[in-house]
Amino acid sequence: MKSYFVLCVMLIAFVTFLSASDVTVETVKPNTEAHAFYIDDAPKQTPVRAPPIVEADYVISPFASFDIRARVLSAKRYKFDLEATVSPVDLALGWQEMSKDNILERIDISQNNRFYYWRYQGSAPTRRRNIITQSANMHMIPANDLVRRRLSQVKQDDIVTISGYLVRVDWNDGRFWVSSRTRKDTGAGACEIIYVTDIQIDRFAKHASL
Repeated sequence: MKSYFVLCVMLIAFVTFLSASDVTVETVKPNTEAHAFYIDDAPKQTPVRAPPIVEADYVISPFASFDIRARVLSAKRYKFDLEATVSPVDLALGWQEMSKDNILERIDISQNNRFYYWRYQGSAPTRRRNIITQSANMHMIPANDLVRRRLSQVKQDDIVTISGYLVRVDWNDGRFWVSSRTRKDTGAGACEIIYVTDIQIDRFAKHASL
């Protein structure tokens, strides 16, 4: 009887774990073409009028819908900076030229202090303008716990499909954070701030164990 009770408890715990771990990561096999990860489309945004999201310490004001499918160049988690309670993760994302293996293998990419850094040695692997306009560091604000869990699972070289809004964040103490509205800017203020309502993750087979 005792063994049966323990087995039931273990089964309930396992089912609960599966429910809490709903991250919807699909593993797919890369094709045999030269650029198995290539993302042809650029991000899409459309101005919107949407009600603000009011939290205890801040207000999030959407001003454009935002949809992007991109390759993850790097992912950085934050716990201790001022923005971490709002945005726990930054994703450096690339599309078009900045999703190609033969270009990315020649570029060193890193993230720190809410910035995304890139450098290369020797001749440029692609035009500098392509690097600037076809990749970006984006601050992710999860709209709910499911999105938060999925964002915590994102890894380099995943292909992510993200829907949400570009936003402005105003804290009660007077601080504010405003998303970039263009992919052509650089430096401070050039990052997108995305209120993420949905994220889907495709993990290619050769990276699934990373």
